[in-house]
Amino acid sequence: MNRKKQYKKFIALLKDQPVSLALMIVLGLMLWAGDYSLSNQVYLLIFELPWQANLMAAFIGAFFAATPKLTAYQFAKGNYWLGVIGLIIMTFFIFILFIGQKEVIVQSSHDLLSGLLGDANPINEVQESKVHYIATGLLSVLCLFSLFISFQYFSAKRGSLPLDKLLLKRFVLRKLQSEIQLVDGNLQRLEDKPRNFAESKVHQNIQELEDSLHLQQQELNRHDVLKEIDERFYENLRSRVILAIYTTYIINNNSKS
Repeated sequence: MNRKKQYKKFIALLKDQPVSLALMIVLGLMLWAGDYSLSNQVYLLIFELPWQANLMAAFIGAFFAATPKLTAYQFAKGNYWLGVIGLIIMTFFIFILFIGQKEVIVQSSHDLLSGLLGDANPINEVQESKVHYIATGLLSVLCLFSLFISFQYFSAKRGSLPLDKLLLKRFVLRKLQSEIQLVDGNLQRLEDKPRNFAESKVHQNIQELEDSLHLQQQELNRHDVLKEIDERFYENLRSRVILAIYTTYIINNNSKS
């Protein structure tokens, strides 16, 4: 129970936008610095000039640091296919980083100059290989943690978590229910009015209800969650509301006559 409470407190802290934003920035800088330092050694084996290797390492490091944030944003927005593509790109970067570090270790262990001078030390080479792999593994863990933090931030910012979507659906239903109750109350107050006036008032109420539905659809479009709520839901609900209004009107007229 205590662990669950601590976990809930931790998630609530992460959903605090200033905290998650600060963690995103710190993790982004750590990912860039880590990828730059590890990738730079790989690119020094490819490029002849050091500045070319530094420039390429800085560019790839920036892209590597931004990938978890872009992936989390797509997941929070509901674009799951783009999120999966982002995960594949992240995995590819980490895989290339492991392969590159292995190549750096192999090249350093087969350095002809150190072999001729007799400076090669197998123990140091083993320790260096462990350091490279441990650093790459820690960078991979930081990348996943950055993905988690970024998802919490964008989800809290956009209100696109499944629970938030459920609450939004309930809010829309309560809003529509209040609209129906308002129309029903207006019909009850029209019992003593002339028929023509009552008919015009009913049509006016129907038009107001349709306008309200249209405004709510626009509001949902602004929150990018209309994909989760089928449009047929609104069409069926509007038809039922209109049918209920006319049925109430006919029943009132029949009871009056």
